[in-house]
Amino acid sequence: LTEAQLQTARIELERQRQNIVLQVRNAYRDLIAAQQSYEAAQASVRLQREKLDAEQKKLELGLSTNFIVLQYQNDLAVAEQQLLQAQVNYAKAWAQLQRAIGRFQPEQVLQMYANRSMTQVTDFTPEGSIDDRPLPASPTGSSSTGRGLVLPQGRPAGRP
Repeated sequence: LTEAQLQTARIELERQRQNIVLQVRNAYRDLIAAQQSYEAAQASVRLQREKLDAEQKKLELGLSTNFIVLQYQNDLAVAEQQLLQAQVNYAKAWAQLQRAIGRFQPEQVLQMYANRSMTQVTDFTPEGSIDDRPLPASPTGSSSTGRGLVLPQGRPAGRP
């Protein structure tokens, strides 16, 4: 190869490397956003349940109406639907991150749904690699074992 062809190949390799890093960072950011949405949806369901329980107690004491209780039941149903959507969005973001780092296996997503567990990817090492430490507890409260994601140059995804 000529020097010009070699230089062109090096430039293309660096461009592809940077593209991969960008894809991983974006996938990680999406995962963190999906995790936060899931946690917010969980809190919303919890609060809607508490609100409904309190209103049902007021109804028993004659201090509320069936109409208000039905409204609160509807609010709880909406919050539960949003929680389910947040779970789906988290699973999609997790699968996208796995694909971006080259570890995606469709059966993992099916297993995640079967176990109703969600994996957090938050452990970093400065070497710019994937490590084998256990992951922190998932948003559903269960813990899992896996690898934490690390980007090249020791920069965690989601932080420029």
